[in-house]
Amino acid sequence: MEELSREEKEAKIRNEFEDLEIPKIKKENEDLEDPEEEPPKAFTEALLLDFLDAKSKTTYHRDIATKLWQRMEKKEEKSTVDEFIKAFFEEESLIEEKIDNLNKILPDLEKEQIENNTVLDGFRQAEALNRHGINENSKVEVFIRELTFLDPNVIDLGLGIYMICK
Repeated sequence: MEELSREEKEAKIRNEFEDLEIPKIKKENEDLEDPEEEPPKAFTEALLLDFLDAKSKTTYHRDIATKLWQRMEKKEEKSTVDEFIKAFFEEESLIEEKIDNLNKILPDLEKEQIENNTVLDGFRQAEALNRHGINENSKVEVFIRELTFLDPNVIDLGLGIYMICK
């Protein structure tokens, strides 16, 4: 598929936006004095979200949409299609740059993952488990803080010496 030029992308975005924008702006401006008057080419953040949702055929990523809205110049919390297009290409450029950076480090990360899996496999092969799933080379240290005998036949002589009477 052939990549569109910036001008072609801009024209496509403008047409798609106007298809969505004009009915909503007309509805919002039903009180215009002259019904033949062209509604203003300004839109709100809600209209921007509607456009992005319609364009992506799902709920558009709200963080990116918020960044687009913040990047746009606004008057009285409204903006224009031209500002949207400008902000869109700026944000697209930033996202493409991030993708390029990630693609540069991806081979190193994949190599590191393979090395880590190799080391892990070595540990798994060296580990022998008993029937309870515990490593046979495991050691348990038990520290006795206090010892109480319930058997009256055991007498504590002190210094860790006990006498068992039978």
